[in-house]
Amino acid sequence: SDLYAQVFATVAKGIGITIFVTAVAFALASALGLGIALMALSGSQWLRQIARFYVEIIRGVPILVLLFWIAFAGAPAVVAAWNALTAPLQSAGFIG
Repeated sequence: SDLYAQVFATVAKGIGITIFVTAVAFALASALGLGIALMALSGSQWLRQIARFYVEIIRGVPILVLLFWIAFAGAPAVVAAWNALTAPLQSAGFIG
């Protein structure tokens, strides 16, 4: 009864977050893929080589290694960069 309603609300919230994260990831991946494809089709040898290098690295590295790299190197770097960007705003909020 009440427990089921609470569990259902939690699961529904989780489904909403999952759909949001999926949509954002899809949009970012599509933009990145389009950018790499345009670089690969470019007339510039330099841009084609960068696109080829990226594609070969992504194809050559196992997905589990990429997931570990994102989890243990990529995510902490993003958090550190975010904290560095927001620290002045937070300190201004505490002072002012």
